[in-house]
Amino acid sequence: QTCVVNKLTATASGVNGYLPIAQALIEQQISAEAYRDLTKLMVLPRPERTHQAFQSLHLVEQTDGMLRALHALVQRLPAADITVSRLASGLNTTERTLARKVSALTGCGVSAYARKIKLNQVSERLIMTTVPASTISAELGFCSDSGMRRMFKELTALTPAQYRQLFGRN
Repeated sequence: QTCVVNKLTATASGVNGYLPIAQALIEQQISAEAYRDLTKLMVLPRPERTHQAFQSLHLVEQTDGMLRALHALVQRLPAADITVSRLASGLNTTERTLARKVSALTGCGVSAYARKIKLNQVSERLIMTTVPASTISAELGFCSDSGMRRMFKELTALTPAQYRQLFGRN
């Protein structure tokens, strides 16, 4: 064990030993969701560039509470289970109200916005890992790998392999 944190002591070994200490202390103060957002912004190196389709889609960039809740819900659900009625139910609102709010705040429909969020998850995994696109598709709950690839290409004009090559870490 390289890190020990308790009420009285925090110690870690290694060149970056401060990172697990900081993580443990931060996790004691904020929610898991907030910690995940924080690591995306500050602790883990993030890619400099992303595709234009995914800009302003990160959870921490959502200023509206309903959009944050929608974003978090879409990220948790398998892609195949995402429907407007399920999202509205999960957010304790009506489909019509959800559609109006999402359209007013994002300029696109609920389904299109949810698809962008889910495909953003695909893009992040393509950039940050070497996991095959077919595995990413299965992990995120898409009905079929070919369907995910088709939607990804429609949104970005790139196949997952091309996207990884262009935006991935080298």
